[in-house]
Amino acid sequence: MCTWTEKWQLKLSVKCFHLRVGLIKSVPNATYTLYGNYLSLVSKARDLGVLIDAQISFEPHINVIAAKAHMRAGRILRCF
Repeated sequence: MCTWTEKWQLKLSVKCFHLRVGLIKSVPNATYTLYGNYLSLVSKARDLGVLIDAQISFEPHINVIAAKAHMRAGRILRCF
């Protein structure tokens, strides 16, 4: 991947990570590096404002949105 990014003059952030996506639990562990730095494995990630987890479920995203809506509704109702 580093060769491809250098060829097309694209810089990737060293803060990158990898998200293993799939429904199968027994996937062999692999480590990935970018510019000599190991990429950390995460269980969920935000892409274009949408939070997605390794099972391709939008449940974490929906929970965050519902919690924000509940908090804002509570603030509005305290005004009355």
